[in-house]
Amino acid sequence: MDSKGGTGSARGSDNVMAMSLTIRPTGFLRDSDAKDYTVHEDGAEVGRIYEDRRAHLASNRWFWAHNLIGLPHTKSYGRAATFEDAKAQFSASLEAFKAASKSKDRKPD
Repeated sequence: MDSKGGTGSARGSDNVMAMSLTIRPTGFLRDSDAKDYTVHEDGAEVGRIYEDRRAHLASNRWFWAHNLIGLPHTKSYGRAATFEDAKAQFSASLEAFKAASKSKDRKPD
């Protein structure tokens, strides 16, 4: 994992997610080996992904959450076994939130 922030939309890059999301180290923890990242879209922070080393189950090792609010019944956080899975779940959740927001804003003809 590259700890440098980056921008772009290339898939497969460690620090760039689908939808042009960029991850950056939070710097919150003193442990230099900590894997703790903020997620940004168009320069704005939209969430966080971090490794929970104390998770009892390997399937819960990575925690992710987006900080967009306003819609019930949209998942805004979760846990995953791997960093890649956490990024994929984060992206899917954010896309679902945006789609739900658009359909809520539409008015019937």
